[in-house]
Amino acid sequence: MFSVITQSLYYANKISPKLQQVPVPDFEFIPTKETWETMKRLDLLFRTTPFNGGFIVLARTHGQNGAGNDLLRFPVLPGDKLCFQVLLKNPDLLNFAELPVQPLKGQAFYLANDVNDPAAPADNLHLTIQSTGISASDDLIKKAGSDYRFHHPAVVTPGTVLVKHIETGRTKTPFSIDVFAGETDLLFDLSASPAGKYQLLINNAVTDSFYLLNTNLIEPVFGIIEIFLSPSIGSNYRVVEADQSLLPARPAFRIVFVNRKTKWRYTFHILAEGPLHQEIMKMTPADRATFLGSLNIATNDTQVGFTKISANENDFLFESQQPLPMQEIYFSSSNPKQVLNLRLVKDFGSPNPKDLKGFLPYPTTAKINATNTASVYSDVFLTL
Repeated sequence: MFSVITQSLYYANKISPKLQQVPVPDFEFIPTKETWETMKRLDLLFRTTPFNGGFIVLARTHGQNGAGNDLLRFPVLPGDKLCFQVLLKNPDLLNFAELPVQPLKGQAFYLANDVNDPAAPADNLHLTIQSTGISASDDLIKKAGSDYRFHHPAVVTPGTVLVKHIETGRTKTPFSIDVFAGETDLLFDLSASPAGKYQLLINNAVTDSFYLLNTNLIEPVFGIIEIFLSPSIGSNYRVVEADQSLLPARPAFRIVFVNRKTKWRYTFHILAEGPLHQEIMKMTPADRATFLGSLNIATNDTQVGFTKISANENDFLFESQQPLPMQEIYFSSSNPKQVLNLRLVKDFGSPNPKDLKGFLPYPTTAKINATNTASVYSDVFLTL
């Protein structure tokens, strides 16, 4: 019927970590209770597909239309959709993918097949707003439970406020309106309302938007995928045609996670009892200044360079000249057959620089430094 796959540009295979006989995806997909009921009524089958980090939904068919396309055995009803909750199983993804550096408090990524992109091919249909991949500015939505609350900085009177279910147009008035000191706390009981996107309207103006998430999951929901089965969906994103048929080219939906770019920062601590520190301390002030001035990180990639931020007898600090995309395996753009090689050298820029430490480790994906709002750093700490 359709398939959904995830791609992470960080991984060499774009799916999951290397050297795994059975891929371990970064996500778990769980159909909602309403979706299980819909799939049972339509005789649909849900299966995860670890080899491409996603899942597939299969449909039972019966007969064909005049064009020879398969017909669903049980008809889709108006308003039918399939909703899948996405759980994040690999927390490192928050570091190596281009995602918000702060936790997603009260938010989730919302992905659906109501995308308006007629040029997207049926075998590569992005569920994100942008075709390039998931984006915090475009794809995040506020999520709420059945007891939806909202604080308004002005007085709200009864009859001027409601929440509206966008799909059906159904509305709900507040369970309570508490006014204090010229401000208002609103409470809505949405326990009997369908899951989906809602708007809060105050004096007919959209004041808040959210997704009502009816879930008993203990883990926080990272994302929501909605696949609408309506024939009014754009032709290339449409799952079921108006005559209840399925086109031979089943829709293949894709979710892409772009790898994060970070500035690489190497800090070398010089041990006081180590030979390098003793060698530096034996130098004359002029020789020491020459030595420290000649230090840098050399690479086998002309597109990757480093700047020395500081250097003294106790510590050396270097920073990449530009943010570098995080990757599972780093290759040199100057020679794609070679892995990226970083070396701490003296006499940098001379015909024969000398290694102080070769094969420097790459930054880890377990942690990034986002305390500086201007740049996100990947720190590496080493001792000499």
